[in-house]
Amino acid sequence: YNMGVAAFEAGDVRGALELYRRAVEVHPGYVEALCNMGVVLQHEGRVEEAIEAYEKAYVFASAVQAGRRSGGRGSAAEGVVRGCVGGVVVDPLDGGGDGLVDMVAKHLALALNVHGTHVKVHERDVDRAVRLYERAVALSPGCVEALYNLGVVYTELGEVDKAIFAYRSTIKEGPGCAAAHNNLGVLYRGKGLMGLALQCYERAIRAQPDFPQALNNLAVMYTQQGRAPEALELLRAAIVADPGFAEAWNNLGVLQRDVGEAKEALESYSKCIELASTAGGG
Repeated sequence: YNMGVAAFEAGDVRGALELYRRAVEVHPGYVEALCNMGVVLQHEGRVEEAIEAYEKAYVFASAVQAGRRSGGRGSAAEGVVRGCVGGVVVDPLDGGGDGLVDMVAKHLALALNVHGTHVKVHERDVDRAVRLYERAVALSPGCVEALYNLGVVYTELGEVDKAIFAYRSTIKEGPGCAAAHNNLGVLYRGKGLMGLALQCYERAIRAQPDFPQALNNLAVMYTQQGRAPEALELLRAAIVADPGFAEAWNNLGVLQRDVGEAKEALESYSKCIELASTAGGG
């Protein structure tokens, strides 16, 4: 096991995987070795195999946890020196059954999230992707990535209330997730909750000042409120952040026209048309 840790840290991924496999052959319930196998397999892009390794680790870690709570023995790998699982130091003899389960659950949740996205994008199986994301969150309620992806997929399915809950949960666990703030704002705006939408866009920009979509969305709301100077500043910032953002160029042109900047408006419209034509292959 410890040779596997050293091999992985030295960049010998295949060697590390083989050493972890040998450790598991000796101790089939060796949680740390199984988890590290998952880490290596996921590093290699073999996500489904990684999930299988994490699943086994989770089963054995849960058994260790239950045994310790009932006063039984601990890890199947007793007597093994400390090692490293995915960059986290673990001591099998340290009585950390609960911590071990949580650690494995986090690894498994992240792998399920990655696989869920693959299933959604490449296999176009949205229902299965939702199940994978939901299981990730059930295993690790603080898995920001899976919570966020649930928000995205629920929005695409038109399940707005579920999407709002998912984004709010994302923000609770990861307050700095600018995309979640922005997307939540879009949903609130769609429900006519303009005050909440405004707050979400502002929070998104505080989290990521150069987030073009949030800058554009807040500019649209400021325009509707008659706050043209602030909206112009936001749209220009959105274009600096993403010069290819056609929607921001169009919105800038509309606002420039409204404030009497006709020449500038024509330039912005021309840029929008150019970008749209390029994107459409025209």
